[in-house]
Amino acid sequence: MSRSLVVIAAIRKLAVPDICRHLLPGAVHAMAIGVCPSDGDIAVAEVLEIGRHSHIDLASGRRAELEAGDRLLVVVGRLFAPLEFSCECPAALGDCALVSSAGAAGVVTGGANGLPPTRLRLLGLAVDADGAVLNLDRLTPATAAPAEALRIAVVSCARGSHATKVTAALTRGLSRAGFRVGVAKPTGTADAAERWRFLDAGACAAVDVVDAGRLCSAGLDTGDLMAVTSTLLGALNGNQAVLLRVAGGLARRDIRALIATPAFAGQVHGVVLAAADALSAIEGARRIAEAGLTLLAVSGAICRSPLAMAEARNGLDCPVLDPQALALPNRLSALLAPVAMVPAAVGGERLLSIAA
Repeated sequence: MSRSLVVIAAIRKLAVPDICRHLLPGAVHAMAIGVCPSDGDIAVAEVLEIGRHSHIDLASGRRAELEAGDRLLVVVGRLFAPLEFSCECPAALGDCALVSSAGAAGVVTGGANGLPPTRLRLLGLAVDADGAVLNLDRLTPATAAPAEALRIAVVSCARGSHATKVTAALTRGLSRAGFRVGVAKPTGTADAAERWRFLDAGACAAVDVVDAGRLCSAGLDTGDLMAVTSTLLGALNGNQAVLLRVAGGLARRDIRALIATPAFAGQVHGVVLAAADALSAIEGARRIAEAGLTLLAVSGAICRSPLAMAEARNGLDCPVLDPQALALPNRLSALLAPVAMVPAAVGGERLLSIAA
């Protein structure tokens, strides 16, 4: 079947998911049929059957319920999400699955236990006024080189370490201390609920892999991961403090390789480690030290157990702090002292004092 363009009826009523948040109003003029999708292409899809994802997180920040027959935009491509579904880019238009509430779709290759995925039919690829297929990397806003700011990486030992909770607490604490805070998530996948949680905690901006033109970070080599990181840091210029939420955990080889690069160490002033138990905290601290990074504190799921916290303190040279403590400006002053980044109030504003 040769390529042809089809005008989309009621185009303005297509649901626009969070993953397409940089798509300008009126950017979709028609859809192309008789074409093969590529990674990152934006497609028009129709819901066939509701499965695990019964809603979509809209670009507006609202959550919309889905029903069979609804039409929406999705981004097709490779996605790796161990707690959700993993997928590959479809070879052709037709049946596939919704694999995330952010709006990613593809042919499922693996998934978590529970309900099967929501089934979709790809009707065509979204095209602009010139007939060019819209792709995620074309929507990426231009960014400059990262500007000077306090940068703290929140690194988890493994999934389930509550790194998102730790990042939100640090966001709240820095914001309360008077910092303009930005949050970047250079690894993992887009998660609208997580991004809004950071904004609710006081972040002035929160960006993820989508803002670097990627559906997820799986399969990227260290150089590409560092390029994504730099792009997101540049997107947060103007913020006085930036938190890097490094998703995936030190159990992943690609994450260990990323934090071990001199380029990463050159962008980060300190690390807060999220751990679930004493052993992972001590081993994670060792890996952070091997990478030449300054470990500021351990926090996360380990704080559910006073005994686990005590065991970790016996084997660490840094504090073990409950996430609630990270939200207190006076505790942050002591926490940031090792990197000479103590917030100082001057005329109601906070100044950065970055050690040379």
